Amino acid sequence: MREKDESEQGSDTSSTNHTWLRATNEVRCMATTRHGFVLTGHIDGYVRAWNLDGTKLESESWPAELRMHNTGITVLVEDYEGAIWTASMAGSVRCISQDGKKTSIEAKAPGRKNAHNTEVNAMIATANKTLWTGAKTVLCMLSSRGKVRRSLQFVQIRGGLTSIFGYQTIMYGAGRVMGM
Repeated sequence: MREKDESEQGSDTSSTNHTWLRATNEVRCMATTRHGFVLTGHIDGYVRAWNLDGTKLESESWPAELRMHNTGITVLVEDYEGAIWTASMAGSVRCISQDGKKTSIEAKAPGRKNAHNTEVNAMIATANKTLWTGAKTVLCMLSSRGKVRRSLQFVQIRGGLTSIFGYQTIMYGAGRVMGM
């Protein structure tokens, strides 16, 4: 009786439609763009573009795929201008212009080959034209040039996590964040 009631109300799980995308390599991350398509970051270092209906993007203004890194892409973020920032397993952070071209802009920490020495796990772009990336350290950089503004180093103190951020210390613990 219960199944009949659900089908009478329009709930029919037997006719669910799925679109399966055929990716050539493992997908590590995804992002939507203001241009109306989806980007996927892959273990082979490529960014691939898809229409919202699940078909591979075919556009003169944006490539269907673009090699950005020699190692897997871990994070994709669109910034305030529409550029796409990519981060990798090797710690590199690179930029795709808003018109889909690989740029020479690459974030590098002072004295380092890459932005980070370890895999980048998180990244956000803020309204004040700043890009934040997170690995074992956190970098705060000017997103239009990839120039590092500040670096946060984390140290363990009595079970709580404290970051040293310029002249400011932010303490994390028990679900609270405090500026000091």
